[in-house]
Amino acid sequence: MATITSVSLFKHPKIGDLTIEFGGAKHLILTGPNGSGKSTALLALANELQNHNRYSLRRQIERISAALTHGNLQDGRIAHKFVQEQVALDSRLATERGGELLNGTSPLAKIELGLAAHLGAARGLNARRTSRPPSPPEKKQWEVRATASGEFYEWLKHQYLQALLAQADDRDDEARSLRAWLKSFEDLLSAAWNCPLTLSFDRSTYELRFSDHDGATYWIEDLADGHASILAMVGEILMRLDAQEWKASPGEVGGVVLIDEPETHLHPELEERILPFLTGTFPGVQFIVATHSPIVVASIPDAMVFDLRSREGTLSSAFAGKKYGELMMSHFGIETDFDLATTRKLHELKDLALRPGGRREPRYKALVDELKTVENPVVMSELLRSLSAADEA
Repeated sequence: MATITSVSLFKHPKIGDLTIEFGGAKHLILTGPNGSGKSTALLALANELQNHNRYSLRRQIERISAALTHGNLQDGRIAHKFVQEQVALDSRLATERGGELLNGTSPLAKIELGLAAHLGAARGLNARRTSRPPSPPEKKQWEVRATASGEFYEWLKHQYLQALLAQADDRDDEARSLRAWLKSFEDLLSAAWNCPLTLSFDRSTYELRFSDHDGATYWIEDLADGHASILAMVGEILMRLDAQEWKASPGEVGGVVLIDEPETHLHPELEERILPFLTGTFPGVQFIVATHSPIVVASIPDAMVFDLRSREGTLSSAFAGKKYGELMMSHFGIETDFDLATTRKLHELKDLALRPGGRREPRYKALVDELKTVENPVVMSELLRSLSAADEA
């Protein structure tokens, strides 16, 4: 299955010209401080992926146009209107593209990428209870930058309703198939949230109930932001797979999914799990993400981690066994792995120790006393190291 192996940006407003080689890794993780261009790089790639889809669509349009010319279509007027609308949409897209982003080894339009989606940092389900039967889902080809998760909850309710109707109508094979899929989704969500979970369909309200291992029950709008964020990411992918008539194994579908800050709303425990969960659940999909989290950076082995500030890349396997605090300093540029207040005290102490007569100042003794109260042997070690360095100076 084809994957992107390198990315080149040209005349990007924040990054300029840059080529990122994946170094044999499947996935790409972009890091860098705010304003370094992570989000706009993802948007540029999303636009290029969209253009790839348009290229594929143009080939369909050419076939329709040829069929029209030879009189092979029954309803030529509808087909002709479709052609004109899609060409116009493609032209608008071409004028809206920002920094150009291309595959570094072959034209992107020549490889089949399957599904393509861009998940922005500000994401959510936007789902509320309606207390009405869910409408049959509309079959559509989702745009790369479109938000599909807003319709995901209605789509999911419809799957539960269809399972009940199939059982009532004695369509046993269909009912078993739907129930098996719904159970697999329930297991999927339990793994993503790292807690046992059951979903049930309330026939009186046509709504789904989420129940955890303690027996607590939640409606869709009561979900924690972190759980809703994960559900939104999964929903974006599943809705696009359903558009390709997907009902079985996600591993059979390939593509590219771009995620800006997958750690949004997540507790550190879930930060550790989110990329392993997504890459394990959708093994055919290539993920390109932007993140501020050392936990996300070190969570999967098969990724190129590229820092837009230093313009250097490191295979994520190199981070195996390293502490998150060490990554904060070595990759994210944090001065120490202590809290900011402790770091400032250590700096002030060292400055006073190096200053003539500084050790006799009241502030020096106060700082030493304050740092000694920190119940952390590493802080004490750093304190002694600072004093030793001052003595040697």
